[in-house]
Amino acid sequence: MGIIAFPVFLFLIFRFEDGIARHFIEALFNQVNMWSWVLALFGLSSVFLNRKSQIIIYCNRAVYPFYILHQTVIVVLAYWLMNLNWGLLAKFSTLVIGTFLICWILYEFLIRKSFLLNILMGVKHEKRKKVGAFNYPASLQISYFPEAYALNDILNIGIIS
Repeated sequence: MGIIAFPVFLFLIFRFEDGIARHFIEALFNQVNMWSWVLALFGLSSVFLNRKSQIIIYCNRAVYPFYILHQTVIVVLAYWLMNLNWGLLAKFSTLVIGTFLICWILYEFLIRKSFLLNILMGVKHEKRKKVGAFNYPASLQISYFPEAYALNDILNIGIIS
């Protein structure tokens, strides 16, 4: 629908003269166009992002701390950038990229590493999966021996306790 609404919107702008009726019709087609693209993005997201992946799990955990931090970071950066003799594009780019990088650095190196900051930022504690009967890291489950002497088999039959 968005593919149809956009050309109709452009046709209305360039073909008909300015007036109230044209503005209401433009607004209708503009809104149909915008909502069609939003729904198309939701549909594509449900197809391609509706599966488990480490990136999506990481981003889901990071989104709330980013939400909490970003306004403060924006205000501090904007205050610092306000009186610089830079152009608008340079200031805007620095503000957007700087906000993302500072929020990510704070999340990655402070919030994720601190149990207390996890609680304060509303991040659920990471649960580690148990491997086999023992709670050994997954790297120890890799077989360094022939199949009969796999480390996992040795650990499970009790040769090493």
